[in-house]
Amino acid sequence: MKTRIPAVLALAVVWAAASLMLTATPAQAAHWEFFDDYWSHAGCTEEGHHGLKRGEWTDFQCRSSAIDWNLWVLRP
Repeated sequence: MKTRIPAVLALAVVWAAASLMLTATPAQAAHWEFFDDYWSHAGCTEEGHHGLKRGEWTDFQCRSSAIDWNLWVLRP
């Protein structure tokens, strides 16, 4: 029984350290931000690519809604 306690404690320490490394990532500091809405998917992606070229954001997503397309951006 004495040999199991240190093994369980060591496993718990390794698990805690691994979970901290997984949750503390630089990408977590960044967040998706709504930019604007567009009537067509083409208009949304066109503006998304323009923003990438200008360096306004590092990534974008065009998400459909009930009546239009919403441009979400990830700022640097």
